Amino acid sequence: MPPDEKRIRTLVIDDAFDFMQAICSFLENLPNVAVIATGRTARDAIVLAHEWMPDLVLMDIRMPEVTGLEATSQLTRELPAS
Repeated sequence: MPPDEKRIRTLVIDDAFDFMQAICSFLENLPNVAVIATGRTARDAIVLAHEWMPDLVLMDIRMPEVTGLEATSQLTRELPAS
């Protein structure tokens, strides 16, 4: 990757650990993607997104307690694109 090209800082959230690990392995092999954090719940997504301010959040939509869709809605309100 050229030194002036920015890597896409990515947060990966999925309650299925093995699937999340597979997605992370795939993404880490892409030259322009960096997985900066992972989590297992939608609540993790909210906390980690505030902490890490990722460029991209890849999140399962079906998770216990709070769904990925609810977390996405909350993140869109709290962390609008600049």
